[in-house]
Amino acid sequence: MKSTDAEITNRQGSTSNGAAPQTGERARVGDADSLFWRIVRPVGMAALFLTLWGLAVRWSGSDLFPTPGNVARGIIELIQKGLLIKYIVASVFRVSWGFTLAVVLGVPLGLVLGWYSRAFQAFNPFIQILRPISPIAWIPVAILWFGVSDAAPIFLIFLASVFPITVATIAAVQNMQLVYLRAAQNFGLGTGELFRQVILRACLPQIITGLVVAGMVMIGLIGLILDLLVRQLEKFDEVRWGYVGRRK
Repeated sequence: MKSTDAEITNRQGSTSNGAAPQTGERARVGDADSLFWRIVRPVGMAALFLTLWGLAVRWSGSDLFPTPGNVARGIIELIQKGLLIKYIVASVFRVSWGFTLAVVLGVPLGLVLGWYSRAFQAFNPFIQILRPISPIAWIPVAILWFGVSDAAPIFLIFLASVFPITVATIAAVQNMQLVYLRAAQNFGLGTGELFRQVILRACLPQIITGLVVAGMVMIGLIGLILDLLVRQLEKFDEVRWGYVGRRK
C-alpha cells in the first residue's frame, strides 16, 4: 500500500510539474496570437476601407472625390514642393487661436451662468438660439466680415467651439455636488476663493470632457470644410469680398 501511495504521489507530482510548462507555453502562444490579431485587424480594416473608398469613387464616376491613390500622390507632391509643413503650420495657427479664444470666453462665461441663476435666465435663450446654427452657415458671414484671411477661419473655429464649451461648463456647475459648497461655506470662503478653490476644481473633469468634444470633433469638421471652400473662393476674383470694383 505504501508503494502504491508513493507511485500515485509521484504521478501526481509529475503531472502537475508537466502542466506548468504546458500552461506557460499556451499563455505565450495566446499572447503571440493576440498580438498578431491586434495588428492584423486594424490593418485589415484600413485596407478594406481604402478598397471600398476606391471602388465607390470609380463606381460613382465623379471627379469631385479623389481615390486613395490620388490622395497619396497629392501628399507626396506637397512634400516635394515644401508646402505640406507650411499648410500644417497655418492650420495649427488658426485652430490654436480659435480654440484658445473659445476657452478663454466659454469657461468663465459658463461658470458665471451656471452659478448665478438670474444671469442664466437672461442669457440662456440667446445661447439656445445661436447654438443649433451650424458653423458652416456662418461661412458667408465670416468671409463678408473678415475677407479671405486667417481671421475668417479663426472666427468659425471660435463659433464651433465656444457654445459646446459654455454649455458643458454650465452643466458642470449646475450638477456639482452640494457637499463641496457646504464645506466651503463652513470655512467661510469668499466668492472669488469659492470659484477658484471649489467650483472650478469640482467642475474641471466635466469641463475637460467638453473641451475634448468641442475641440476634436467640431474643429476637425470645420477645418476640413472651410479649407475646401476658401480654396475654391480664392480661384474666383468676383467673390473676393472687398476687392470687387477696384480692378482697373
